[in-house]
Amino acid sequence: MGTLQNELSKWSKKNNMKSTSKKSNNIKRKKEIFSQRDIEDLMGIRRPRYERGSGGAYRQK
Repeated sequence: MGTLQNELSKWSKKNNMKSTSKKSNNIKRKKEIFSQRDIEDLMGIRRPRYERGSGGAYRQK
């Protein structure tokens, strides 16, 4: 009796199964294309900005 991985490999060879333990590094991914507006939204450029005014209160700039 060996390790579980060895036992599974023996079983798969005996039953003519392909091993699924090998990982494929050839995964093709679709490249995302962002518009200028999308990039600005992700960076937070179009959000309201706040500053401390006189007296310590926050005001929208």
